[in-house]
Amino acid sequence: QQYVLDLTTTEVFNSPCYYLQQNDVVYVEPNATSRYRSTLIPSIAPVVISVTSLLISTITLILR
Repeated sequence: QQYVLDLTTTEVFNSPCYYLQQNDVVYVEPNATSRYRSTLIPSIAPVVISVTSLLISTITLILR
């Protein structure tokens, strides 16, 4: 059986699926912010780190 629960309400405490049983599977759908962050950050983070590292290295070499 599948249940869709709104965890922001108190009705979840009266739900028949409040207590999990062995071999139950819980799936939590990500919200829009989490989906955006999970696709954007992993692809941008390495680029930002590389560019920042390059800038710091260049500035260090120029100022020496």
